[in-house]
Amino acid sequence: MNKYQREYMTAKKELADAEEQMNKLETNFLRKKGFNVAHIYCISDEQEFNKLNEEFAADPKVQKIWSYLCHAKDIEENAEESLIQYVLSIIPKKEREILRAKKNDWNIRQQVLKIFIKGLEGETHEK
Repeated sequence: MNKYQREYMTAKKELADAEEQMNKLETNFLRKKGFNVAHIYCISDEQEFNKLNEEFAADPKVQKIWSYLCHAKDIEENAEESLIQYVLSIIPKKEREILRAKKNDWNIRQQVLKIFIKGLEGETHEK
C-alpha cells in the first residue's frame, strides 16, 4: 500500500470507530429512557423526538464524540480526495479525462476507490 492508500484506509477506520461510538451512546441513551430503538430518528412522536434529541445532544460525552466524529469525517474526506487525485495522476490520459469530468459523482468515486483499494491489494503504486 502506498501513502495515499494507507491514509485513506486509516481515516476510514477512524471514522467508522467514531460512528460506532456514537451509535453505542445513542442506543444506550434510548434504552435507559425505555425505548427499544437504535436511533432517536426512529421515534415517531415529534415532541418526544425533539425532547430526546435535545437531551442527548446536551450530554458532554456526546458532544465530545460528535466533535471527534466531525473531525474524523473531515480527515476521511480529505484522504479520499487525495487518493482520487493520486489515482487520476497514474492512469492513462484518456481514462483520466473521463474520470476527471465525473470525479464529483459519488458512485464513480466509490467505484474508483473500490477498484484501487480492493483490486490492487498487494500491489503498491508509488509515485
